[in-house]
Amino acid sequence: MSSGNADIMFYEHPKCGRTWIRFMLIKTYAVLKKVDDEPYPNVISGKRLPKIMFTHQGMNRKGKLKEIEDHKIPQLIGQPGILMVRDPRDVMVSWWFHELDGLVKQYHCETIREWMGTKFGLERLVRYYRVWDRITEDPKKHAIVIRYEDFHRDAFKEYKRLLKWINKMSSEVRRAEDHMFDVTDDLVRESVEYASFDHMHKMEEDKTYGNWAALKPANPENPEQWKTRKGKVGGYSDYMTDEEIEWATDIMRHHQGNIMNPYLAAPVLKSRAHERVDKPKEPDKRPECPNCGRKLDDVTFQNQKKKADGRKYNCHCPKCDSRGLHEQKPGR
Repeated sequence: MSSGNADIMFYEHPKCGRTWIRFMLIKTYAVLKKVDDEPYPNVISGKRLPKIMFTHQGMNRKGKLKEIEDHKIPQLIGQPGILMVRDPRDVMVSWWFHELDGLVKQYHCETIREWMGTKFGLERLVRYYRVWDRITEDPKKHAIVIRYEDFHRDAFKEYKRLLKWINKMSSEVRRAEDHMFDVTDDLVRESVEYASFDHMHKMEEDKTYGNWAALKPANPENPEQWKTRKGKVGGYSDYMTDEEIEWATDIMRHHQGNIMNPYLAAPVLKSRAHERVDKPKEPDKRPECPNCGRKLDDVTFQNQKKKADGRKYNCHCPKCDSRGLHEQKPGR
């Protein structure tokens, strides 16, 4: 997404909680503009109000980490930037559920550990945080890092701090003093209450914002795939095994920095995954890759030759990158 003439850019790796803060800002701008409802585009703006643009910075499905590391993304230059971060382990769990019918299925990930090991996984996320460590350490960059966990602990305090920073950027960087506004306790409180987990869950349930992807479940039939899924800190321990937690934490240790260090300083939670009662899985009848045993979806097959007693297909296994022949009985 082009930064256009935005006054401030709001960056986030998927599933760090940006939607939560966006709805606070939506309410803030609605109050300041004296309107009942604020539209819900990717840009929040108003007459004599700073224009804020939201972007995943190519970190959703486009995989632009290399360009970001090489500073080839123009959004990193010029406009002040807000980066929202969250414990990488919680991010991976939340994104796993969001992508169950998307990237997780496409890459044939059967466990969270396998999902964290893909090119969209944990290594990519922690490297992204390291890029932002360098950005925030540069005095020429006007950037602020906000944490999901801090907002969870005291949303009123953190949101008030964010609004004051937005005012400061309007004055000192954009030279637009007429775009500043009064950060009152009533304004902060009303915005925080509007974006509370219960209220957002009710709006998602009632489809208040229609088909807008920012508040639309990936799968309405699965509560784990709703935007308002848990709203919890440390939820990774409910889903990861101790081995997965140890593996993920070790990767985080190899990418220490100002963003990562608070997560490494906090106690590592023990797995509670064994306490969950899951529905029994249906037998997986998908054919397997002859090279690695990976289960393969029908979409990976191309019909090559039909026989009376079976069918042969060419397949491409995304795990071992091998091509082989699979046989499938008629009538499947």
